[in-house]
Amino acid sequence: MHKIVVISDYVCPYCYVAEEALKQAAEGREDMVTEFHPYELTRKPAPQVDTYHDNVRREKWAGGLVPDAESLGMDVHFPPCVVPRPYTHLAAEGFLYARERGKGDAYNEAVFAAYFTEEQDIGKIEVLKKAAGKAGLDGEEFAAALDSGIYAKAVEQERHETEGITKVSGLPTILIDGRKAEIERYTLDAFKALLEEADRRQTEGVADDVCCESSEPAQEEEEEMHEGGCGDGGCFF
Repeated sequence: MHKIVVISDYVCPYCYVAEEALKQAAEGREDMVTEFHPYELTRKPAPQVDTYHDNVRREKWAGGLVPDAESLGMDVHFPPCVVPRPYTHLAAEGFLYARERGKGDAYNEAVFAAYFTEEQDIGKIEVLKKAAGKAGLDGEEFAAALDSGIYAKAVEQERHETEGITKVSGLPTILIDGRKAEIERYTLDAFKALLEEADRRQTEGVADDVCCESSEPAQEEEEEMHEGGCGDGGCFF
């Protein structure tokens, strides 16, 4: 049995492709338990960013991430025409609501699609309400829960617990049996290889190291992460 922890944000394009690649790679396997942890790239009061008019990042995605997404059969817009990029604390609150009702995975899929396929502002409750409905949730009850802020503290606790799992410096962060996955490409073959490596380590009894530290990002990525942007290979803080 493998335990997979996925730490991501709904506005991170690499996170969306990683979710799909992992889903396809795990198809037919019953030996995996997956946990999703929402983690905001840009938190208030940090300023929101405009990724749609950022031609530098657009070119980076076009050179690698877009072809990977297309190879998975995804219909996406990288970046979507949503300016500025939304805060996602409400979307994260919605996930906790959905998870309590056994709809976490369906909700994630609907929210990612709302942003990257439908190009909707997922910082708005009305947009999240529609996504919740597509996930099989009661839209009115969902919207009332978000409007009340009942899950706001729980999102902060979730973030705190996530930071206890690993030092998050970029997204997505994926741990397989406590070991941080090194992602070079976001393709089906690449993610199948990650799972096959986990199988090998388990079969051979190789000790798994809980990843509590991350390597420091390169200087260029460090500059981008203060902007809340996405660079080569992931989204950085």
